[in-house]
Amino acid sequence: MHVFFSLAFVFTRIIATMARSNCTDETYYSVSTLNVLPQNVAKVAEFFTRVSEETLKNEPAAQIYKWYKVAGKDQFVYIEQFASEADYRVHQNKSYVQGLYKEYLPYITEPFVFYPVDNTANRTVGGFERL
Repeated sequence: MHVFFSLAFVFTRIIATMARSNCTDETYYSVSTLNVLPQNVAKVAEFFTRVSEETLKNEPAAQIYKWYKVAGKDQFVYIEQFASEADYRVHQNKSYVQGLYKEYLPYITEPFVFYPVDNTANRTVGGFERL
């Protein structure tokens, strides 16, 4: 239940960002979750921090790049917005992303679960963001 509300909040923030920014039809969103073993939470948080730092320094097409640990669970939610899907794919193949992923792979027990965001004209996500 908490994951549902967390993802609903994330989707609402993404749509609000789209409404007030210079997003184009090419803007690409990625929302994903990752369950980890309790003993690996700190290592996975370290991995996410390092990837975030490198992405901030090297990828201006990364417009939103956030993650958080779900309260009371050994699960992380990852929220990304890139200028285009092509930029997102470039990000996935960056040497620092691949290198860090290989380094931290022993601590990740299952693959990311992706939740595609409906980016069509008939979006089924709503809400607002008060700034």
